[in-house]
Amino acid sequence: MNPQDVEGLEDETVTLWSQAEDALIGALSAAALAVSVRARSPEHARQVAAEELARTIRPQSVTVARVLQQNTPALVEAAVSEAAGIGAAAAHAEVAALPATSTVPPAAVAPKPAMVLPETRPQIPGSAAARGAASKATEATTTSLGKAARNIPINTQTVWGKIIDNAVNKTVTGDLTIQQALQQAMDDAAKQGLGFYRDQAGRKWGLDTYSEMAIRTGTNNALIDAHTAELVEVGLDLVIVSSHANPAPQCAPYERKVLSLTGEHQAGTHRIDGHTITVKDTLNGARAQGFEHPNCRHSVTAYLPGFTDTTPPAVDQDHEGYKATQKQRYYEREIRKSRRMKQAAIDDDGRKKAEARRRQYEKKLREHIREHDLPRRRHREKLRQPGNPMPVA
Repeated sequence: MNPQDVEGLEDETVTLWSQAEDALIGALSAAALAVSVRARSPEHARQVAAEELARTIRPQSVTVARVLQQNTPALVEAAVSEAAGIGAAAAHAEVAALPATSTVPPAAVAPKPAMVLPETRPQIPGSAAARGAASKATEATTTSLGKAARNIPINTQTVWGKIIDNAVNKTVTGDLTIQQALQQAMDDAAKQGLGFYRDQAGRKWGLDTYSEMAIRTGTNNALIDAHTAELVEVGLDLVIVSSHANPAPQCAPYERKVLSLTGEHQAGTHRIDGHTITVKDTLNGARAQGFEHPNCRHSVTAYLPGFTDTTPPAVDQDHEGYKATQKQRYYEREIRKSRRMKQAAIDDDGRKKAEARRRQYEKKLREHIREHDLPRRRHREKLRQPGNPMPVA
């Protein structure tokens, strides 16, 4: 089982939410341009802004929210179900390949035939627990995205109010025209995150990045939980964690360590069929400490005493490699922000400044990945380019 097996299942959902983001930014930019053209004074700008809110921004945001609420659940269910199917099928294949030794439970010696995944999306195979994993992940994902969709109209109104307040405040000294102030306010909003969604901690999210995080969490959970449910079904309790370069600090302590799926083997030393085994924790205990976070690339596979290699990976004591990858993520986010700034620009000068900012951060990124020998992830530097318009509400 490998988390990379479900990469791409989030695409349809994230594309829809990216279209939503584009539609809202377009509405704000058009309204800002209208205010810049019509407003005769800062106070008149507030009046025109209120008219634009009622005429274009609020109706558009309500439509966007409705489209997301209508279309997201089916997309999530399809993606999560496919992930669960992949996880369960991987467990079947894994069990089929296990050597028939005394350490393998009898139920695993003669397992069900390995499942071959069809090209079309499969029904969820395996045990009731595997199907339950998919149902649980689907419900959690649709609930979080449903809440985000419902809050779009009020959040969009809040974003618009802050843009107008910022623009008016910038004109107090008389150094900026309404149009210049609005462009700077739009730039500020794009750089800080437009905040069409805010989580409980008050952090701002783009609709594309939030939906990607939510659906990836759902598909990863379904993949892992269906996989482990199938292993438990045949009596396998112990798994070993994979390793890879530059792991997150919360995952590094678990690399190449043995975990218990059910808690049958508590943390500590155990003697199993003549082999001394050290169990690090339960899988749920490791998860509680941050293991298998969103976008985590670690996998778990069945552990057999005397067969499975437990050689530990090289330790990066100060996590310098991970810090370098996070700096790379920062530059990628700034490049995407610059693209959002260009998208939100209301004049040519704003678009040119956004382009210059993007080139500046691309230069910093090139230097950073060269210094730390990191692979460049160009898709992370781009905004998603939806191929179709928003569905009709």
